[in-house]
Amino acid sequence: MHEAALTEALNSDRPSGAVLDAYETKPLPPDSPLWRREDAPALPHRIRHSPYTRPRVNAASASELGRRLRGQPLGNVVDLDAGH
Repeated sequence: MHEAALTEALNSDRPSGAVLDAYETKPLPPDSPLWRREDAPALPHRIRHSPYTRPRVNAASASELGRRLRGQPLGNVVDLDAGH
């Protein structure tokens, strides 16, 4: 993924959002502008490797999407100061 091009595209609302799980630099650097975007949530890339985790991640993702669509604050927000 070309992060600068994605950031530029998101700034122009084309596309209106993105879900990220792969980055130019791994892990995504703390100073990346993508961390601060509500329209581009970053997900862990290796989540698909666990059959036990996938149902919980799917449920959490659906819940977050529902909150977003209802205009409610997201429940699982990255705390950049805490580093997670």
